Amino acid sequence: MKPRAGTRPLPGGPGAADGRVEATAADGIGRLVFVNPAKRNALSTRMMLDAATVLDRFREDDRIRAVILSGAGDTFASGADLGEAAATGPDGQHTRPVTPEGAGRLFSSLDAFDRPLLAMIRGHCLGAGVAVALRADIRIATEDSVFGIPAARVGIGYPVPEVESLVAAVGPGAASDLLFTARRIDGVEAHRIGLVTRLTRDGDLDDEVAKAARTIAANAPLSVRAAKATIAAVVGGNRAPALEHAQRLIDLCSDSADAREGALAFVQRRAPEFRGR
Repeated sequence: MKPRAGTRPLPGGPGAADGRVEATAADGIGRLVFVNPAKRNALSTRMMLDAATVLDRFREDDRIRAVILSGAGDTFASGADLGEAAATGPDGQHTRPVTPEGAGRLFSSLDAFDRPLLAMIRGHCLGAGVAVALRADIRIATEDSVFGIPAARVGIGYPVPEVESLVAAVGPGAASDLLFTARRIDGVEAHRIGLVTRLTRDGDLDDEVAKAARTIAANAPLSVRAAKATIAAVVGGNRAPALEHAQRLIDLCSDSADAREGALAFVQRRAPEFRGR
């Protein structure tokens, strides 16, 4: 069932012990917030599965034109919840950390999302948090935010798709530096190497991200979707099918009511009212 118009909360996970997600939608903009304050918004398996469900619901709603990803309070996400690895089951054995099922579901939903994703980053953005942020089309962060991939310090391998995203954003040299040393960098350096799209002061972050989302939401939805698909095709590995899909979306724009509305609004010197048709 699609969310109602206006400001509408969507369900996240029920378990406060292992964190939750909160989601709302209003004026064409969806918001998904990671909430796990006791662990600096570390992403548990439950949170990842619930976030994937929210994103899938947003994708089914044509009124949603952009989605903002953020963390509750003063941090984005401090990585996967490695505390899950320390828990023991009834047989006395250690349970696994964040399961491939949880991460896979979340990243598949992020990859499948066909409208702009904006990551609003303050505080810590580490490990799995970086992986989530890299799947956003636009990453806006504060100057004093903290980025890092501590996989080498905890003895795990950063997954291939996440390394691909990192290399695409910052290049092999900077990716090697971050992965080999597991060092942390601030928002200024993250912006310099391409990990962050825009940089702002902490007090301006919410307004900066909201303004960007509103600007996107006011543009022609079919054109924005076509642009996102084309960018994905250009940078992706399986180019032929992706380019074919992008071209279909571009052709759809040319024949749309929005294209006619855009031309008419230009002639009449007024703001266009796009319907996504």
